[in-house]
Amino acid sequence: MIAFIIGCTRAGGQTVYQLKIYHLSNHSQEARIHQFLEEAFIPALHRIGKPKIGVFKAIQPDTVPSPIYVLIPFTSFDELQHLEEKLLADNSFLKHGRDYLDAAHDNPTYDRIESIIISAFEGMPDPHFPVHGGPKADHVYELRSYEGPTERYYRQKVKMFNDGDEISLFIKDVMYIRLGILFPAIT
Repeated sequence: MIAFIIGCTRAGGQTVYQLKIYHLSNHSQEARIHQFLEEAFIPALHRIGKPKIGVFKAIQPDTVPSPIYVLIPFTSFDELQHLEEKLLADNSFLKHGRDYLDAAHDNPTYDRIESIIISAFEGMPDPHFPVHGGPKADHVYELRSYEGPTERYYRQKVKMFNDGDEISLFIKDVMYIRLGILFPAIT
């Protein structure tokens, strides 16, 4: 995945993440989503105390629009639940996001949004942001998912990450899915 990380401070406990995936069918949608993220959504998140937001695209040919992944860290699930009301109370967000927010049904800005709620492992409760040199467009990140055939296997894998030495093998966040179509899974 090609990524840029735009800014996460947190209180106690494990970080909760929302992974939003924008599914697109054309490059016009891709441009509109990028404009919305850059001019409305990410600045609004910064204003409410979210300085680090990850925005990612899969590495693939330019002939097909890639899904856009947005990773937002929260200090709690309660904080995540109140995000929409904070955004809708932000006049700058409403003004700069108008094209996205008020898109016509026959000219949508995306085909579908998928939202997955993820919590960090106990063994790595805080996000880890790697330090890279060079242009952000050249940075490559990998989002891994481990899907378990049963909840027992899933819990066993989580235990291996928390109690074993598997987290030290990664220099990036290790999280597990709490809610979404891929549960039970480790990401």
